Amino acid sequence: MKAKSEIDTLLDELKTYESGNLIPNTELVIKLRALGKSARTAKQGHTAAVLALEWFLSQRVSNPQVYLAAVEGLGELGTPKAIELLKKIVLTDLEEPSQDHHAAYLAVKGIASRIERTGYNKGLLDVLSHAAGHQNMSVRALAAEHLGTHGNQAHLPVLARLAIHDPEQPTRNSASFAMATLL
Repeated sequence: MKAKSEIDTLLDELKTYESGNLIPNTELVIKLRALGKSARTAKQGHTAAVLALEWFLSQRVSNPQVYLAAVEGLGELGTPKAIELLKKIVLTDLEEPSQDHHAAYLAVKGIASRIERTGYNKGLLDVLSHAAGHQNMSVRALAAEHLGTHGNQAHLPVLARLAIHDPEQPTRNSASFAMATLL
């Protein structure tokens, strides 16, 4: 019961932000991160949490910190709807690269976390495979790492391409280690 109350409190505080009463950025970022985790832990309040986090995603242009915190909150929440939003972030950043790839990195991290917590990976490994082709080294390396942990031998060609041809040593190392894990 306590967790539900915490979720309601967080949602009420976030609603004041939506209606124009600005919460200091640091406090807002903490609340957005906490919202996803609290709703997941309570196993209730998911719909309201996703809707709130989705609204804060729309604030990307005006407040990048808030946007990134909403991405992290979705990763913590890990519901199917939250994962769909994270997949969209990764795939959109692949098609229309942004200057800041931190959101794609956090989205890959959230997707991998969902696989780790639930074992559910339908369609998620495909997103990790696509993320292995991202223009940002950190995103590629993280995707390779999680393909090694959660993937299967079908992912070896993607990992081999990274291990041999990636221009960045950390990504080549992640891909090589991932391949060794799968073999």
